[in-house]
Amino acid sequence: MKRNRWILIILVLIAGLLAGCGQPPPQANVFEKGKTVVNAELTRIVYVGDGLICGYDDEHQQEFYLSLVNHDEQYSAEQTASRVRYSGVIQEVNDVNIHIDIQSAKDLKVLENNRDPEVDRSETEEELNEALIKRAVKANFEEMMTGELEETGIYIVGQVSSIGDAHFFGESSFLINDGENDYYITVWETVSKAIKKVWPEVKEGVMIKLYGSYMGVDEVTNLPWVEGRVIEIIE
Repeated sequence: MKRNRWILIILVLIAGLLAGCGQPPPQANVFEKGKTVVNAELTRIVYVGDGLICGYDDEHQQEFYLSLVNHDEQYSAEQTASRVRYSGVIQEVNDVNIHIDIQSAKDLKVLENNRDPEVDRSETEEELNEALIKRAVKANFEEMMTGELEETGIYIVGQVSSIGDAHFFGESSFLINDGENDYYITVWETVSKAIKKVWPEVKEGVMIKLYGSYMGVDEVTNLPWVEGRVIEIIE
């Protein structure tokens, strides 16, 4: 009887092992810049736009930006999309958001369509920019370098230099010198209506007043990093 019982236990264990064969291990996605994520999910979508989806997942507090690299492709996400599965390359990670490039429309799949766009309606770009201009404080290089800046909304008056080429989803970068210090600026010149309107006038040597959000110290330039939202050309 004991022998038969052990044989039965061994057969059960073998059956369990065989049942597990061929099943791929769960994807352990690491949300670090340069990593590729596979079959990750956004479980709460708050915005669906032309080539851009914003939302949150259950494990991270930051907002996720999913941008479709090939703008000629069309994805099937509607305004009612509430949960999506995606694969892509992480382009940026910071305390505010995680930006991921979706290489192809087939790498994005809508899982649920339960969202009411009016419930999640965000403030318009114009409303957000007006609020930023009202609360913005003058950039303080020392406070920004040490992380002691209390207000993330800032403005800088200075000269443009070192304009870089646009890369993923139309993001461009340049430096502003306020007469004493340089600041590293990024702008979404194809997404932001306010930036797109004035961008052709932003040349090296031009004086501007820039309003934006302080994002921390840039790892590459080791300068205060500001995401520019409004640019005014100074004649």
